[in-house]
Amino acid sequence: MLRRTLGCRFFDGQGAPHRADPGQHRHLAAGFLRLAKTSRNERALRLFAHETTRLREMVGTDGAPPEILLIEDEPLIAMYVEDALMRSGFAVEGPYETVAHGTDAARRFDGAAALVDLRLNGVDATVVTEILAERKIPFIVMTGGDESGLPPVPVLRKPFLIGALLDRLREVCAG
Repeated sequence: MLRRTLGCRFFDGQGAPHRADPGQHRHLAAGFLRLAKTSRNERALRLFAHETTRLREMVGTDGAPPEILLIEDEPLIAMYVEDALMRSGFAVEGPYETVAHGTDAARRFDGAAALVDLRLNGVDATVVTEILAERKIPFIVMTGGDESGLPPVPVLRKPFLIGALLDRLREVCAG
């Protein structure tokens, strides 16, 4: 069975969040097209049309994958998250490593969601989350520190697994 990950701001026909990886849909669509051409199988043609439609819904009319803003000062964590998101079919803007760069990026960003480290080089980065909230861009706070002073926002405790990150992204993008 197809293992699906996540597509932010994209929904299936019933209004539920559509969890998908553009690479997987491209692969499925190509396979169904080959099967339909060689066997003249009507079901394969319908499946090809379905997967192609899902792919278009997911990447949009311009063909661009959903974009995630990454604001993280730890290089290894940033590389880990960026690589996992790109493998899951997302485009990643960043990483931005300072509060100043993060706030500038948050003001310009117009993508699907953001991932924000709460402390950037020892400085509190809640101003970045306030900008994102003001602009109604879904975000997740990533922190390894104390989260008791935070308003009720989605939090991902470090260290985390990519599966947990994708699950949390699905939640913030759906609601």
